[in-house]
Amino acid sequence: MDRRHLAPGLVVFGLILAACSGSAGSTPSPSPPGPTATPGSSPVPSGVPAPSAAPTPEPAVVLRATETQAILPVHRFGWLPVLIITADGRAFQPAPVPAIFPGPLVPQVDVRLVTEAGIARIIADARGAGLLSGETDFTGGTGMMGGKQARLQLTVDGVSYDLVGDPTRLVRCDPGTRCPNPAPGTPEAFAAFWARLADLDGWLASEVGRGTGYAPVAFSILVGLGPADPVPGLGPMVWPVEVRFAFFGDPVITDTALRCGTVTGQEAQVLGPSLYKAKANQPWIESPEMSMSYGVTVRPVLPGDGDPCAELTVPAE
Repeated sequence: MDRRHLAPGLVVFGLILAACSGSAGSTPSPSPPGPTATPGSSPVPSGVPAPSAAPTPEPAVVLRATETQAILPVHRFGWLPVLIITADGRAFQPAPVPAIFPGPLVPQVDVRLVTEAGIARIIADARGAGLLSGETDFTGGTGMMGGKQARLQLTVDGVSYDLVGDPTRLVRCDPGTRCPNPAPGTPEAFAAFWARLADLDGWLASEVGRGTGYAPVAFSILVGLGPADPVPGLGPMVWPVEVRFAFFGDPVITDTALRCGTVTGQEAQVLGPSLYKAKANQPWIESPEMSMSYGVTVRPVLPGDGDPCAELTVPAE
């Protein structure tokens, strides 16, 4: 068995960049219905379909928006992308966090369909904002030291763009006045484009469909002794697979008391129901007879994620 992963052959969801053509003048496609079922068919406790045992190859990623910060990768492990749009017209976004305590262990993700005309509109607006001119840094050099930066990766007509910017550089206007459009190619233009990513309905209208829960085909899992801040009265979950925590994945470079690994296929199907049933900061034990508990952090693997454990762990020998 591969020491790095439970699955015999880790399916790495690489960032496959491919051409995506289209223009603002394209003939609009019919408005999409709600997205069809994503991989998986049987429900898990959260209402999200179970992972597929045989994942299909992921399509190319057209747009990927993420946030980054100058902190250790292990502290950013649970950060999901702000938005992913794939060439087959799927948009992935984190679902709203339920206002309950403790919250779910697995952050849920919504997937929606976007028409070809919708994708063309996004690309046209990026071009109009001056983001496809060849410039890559839209921070303006005034960001707060150690603050978050926005990273925007686009693939247009076979050309890849990897941009960074300051999402706080929005143009502020007095109430009741109309804000002027920021000049193309400026940090303010980047910030205005970034703000639209959070409001696909207002931006794309009928070119984006309804959202439904996405069933990930893989999970990256960070484990260690703990949890550090357990919830009183919340009993332990039993780890439903044979691989023990001490041999799971690989040790984290900055803290060898932590281990990180990615599960796919049948192992993801076995783990999925327990992961979705669990709460954040809930302790885990390897069997009902054992008392030593562990803490678990889970990140669903999305298109373009690659292996989220890769930048955390010591390379396998």
